[in-house]
Amino acid sequence: MTITHITLKNFKCFPALDFPCAPLTLLTGYNAGGKSTALQGLLLLTQGLREAPNSGLLPLNGSLVELGAGSDVIQHSSSSQILSFGAAGTHERATWHFEVDKDLSARGLMRLAAINYVRDSESVELPNDRILPSQISQSDLVRSIRSTSFLGAGREMQLDAYPLPQSPAHILGDVGSSGEYAPYWYLEFADEEVNLERRHPTDSRETVRAQVDAWLNELFPGARANAQRLAVDAPIRLSFSLGPTSPWSKPANVGFGLSYAFPMLVTLLTAEQGATIVIDSAESHLHPQAQSAVGRLLAQMAGTGLQIMIETHSDHLLNGVRLAVRDGLLQPKDTVIHFFNRMGEETPATTLAIDEKGAISDWPEGFFDQTERDLATLSDWS
Repeated sequence: MTITHITLKNFKCFPALDFPCAPLTLLTGYNAGGKSTALQGLLLLTQGLREAPNSGLLPLNGSLVELGAGSDVIQHSSSSQILSFGAAGTHERATWHFEVDKDLSARGLMRLAAINYVRDSESVELPNDRILPSQISQSDLVRSIRSTSFLGAGREMQLDAYPLPQSPAHILGDVGSSGEYAPYWYLEFADEEVNLERRHPTDSRETVRAQVDAWLNELFPGARANAQRLAVDAPIRLSFSLGPTSPWSKPANVGFGLSYAFPMLVTLLTAEQGATIVIDSAESHLHPQAQSAVGRLLAQMAGTGLQIMIETHSDHLLNGVRLAVRDGLLQPKDTVIHFFNRMGEETPATTLAIDEKGAISDWPEGFFDQTERDLATLSDWS
């Protein structure tokens, strides 16, 4: 189920924020403008639903986000000690309200105050003793929130060996916020068939192994990946080759961009249909040509039934998305861009749309215009 809106109230820098989402949602803008905070609201809610579903306490520190104490997350100018996180789908809307409790705050916990749930305009009364009441545990919206996966900007992909997921509730294809489980899922699904719509457009091979190589080759010509485990419970070893005659090397001995992109490809190729995937800085450590290719890749994947939310500073990635929309890989209505303004401005974010030609009609000041500004300055040189 596609999450159509995310709402925050009294959370960190936002007195209130309500922003629409689509199959592909890009969050761009100034540093410290609130991009990460906007996504942290969803991730914090996911963390609570996943790690403390039967508790009335929300953990601020866990596998998805580590935000400190209650005093760190309450909006600094608010007189209220209640903050809220909500999401909406086509027929549902759910909002969780949490209270900063002085005794719990230092332990990184917040107390559940209330849950508001509406389906088809009908409100449902829910208890406030657990984050996931049984009445909504099978809700499509709640399941979408709970199964959201997150791949952060700080990825631990230079290791000699990689761990296996330990939780029985681990989400299928969730590579972990640091990408640490990507080799595990790669090995688990290596010979499984990839959905036709997620395959590389010039490579018809069916397996995850082959498609990871196909997409790696798009970003790093000639590159291939391999993973192996010496025993059933042993950690997993990951290696890359840079061409048919190139030796297999551990991640620390190849370009950082290669190991940085690998977990993103694995989660996009192995995630269940309808999954929500949040990726921070999908373009990092990549050449501009590869950044554009990643934008096109993300657009293609969002057109296959995945919901993808990206925090990005890359105009090349944005242009790759625009080209993909122009070429029909993703419908304009299935793409939304949020440009987060400088902190303190009256409107925290401006929402932009892409038309069927890949054009963006409104281009606010500061929105990927630095190249033009620099070139204009250079043109005045004598």
